[in-house]
Amino acid sequence: MEGYVFSTVQADSDSGSGSEYETDSSEELLSSNVGVQFKALAITDEDRLEDYTKAKTYERVRNKYFTPEITRHSISVVLGNGSTTQDLTLFGLDLDRVIGIKLVKGSISHGITDLSSHIDVLIPEIPYVACVKNAEGSHLIQRLSVYTLTAFYYENNNIFHDIYFTPIKLSSLSITHEHGTGGNLEFEITVLNRTE
Repeated sequence: MEGYVFSTVQADSDSGSGSEYETDSSEELLSSNVGVQFKALAITDEDRLEDYTKAKTYERVRNKYFTPEITRHSISVVLGNGSTTQDLTLFGLDLDRVIGIKLVKGSISHGITDLSSHIDVLIPEIPYVACVKNAEGSHLIQRLSVYTLTAFYYENNNIFHDIYFTPIKLSSLSITHEHGTGGNLEFEITVLNRTE
């Protein structure tokens, strides 16, 4: 339980000492209504709710499903020829505190005749700490090897590997994919929820 409402009865000064209404300085609990709470108390492992379930278990489930620290959103971006700028405000998401982004899967058609070549997916808005490190220092999200005559298909095998960065406001993505003639990419964006 997080707190109680306390009330005391004071002795009437005109009635003299020894009155039946006189109380000492201790406080007496007049209500067991746990719906009215003002003072936060630490929940211990022994505290139980009215249905005898552990308070710690309830608190853990509540925080995990109803007040999570982070939220993950999947967005799908349709690519044009060579480069695409996607306005993220169109998705209706609060992206003021983005702390992570990763490419989940995608398909890009291409006009490459040399099958030993590759396509680099570059997004300059993403902090370098979350990018694939390269000698050019570019904001490389993924280097994709071309393995079919007309398109490549990508699926992230490290889907559970997360790299976080300091929260940023992300309102658009400028995606460059040299040699790409169109396609679709799916990203997972991780947002830090507000704690106010």
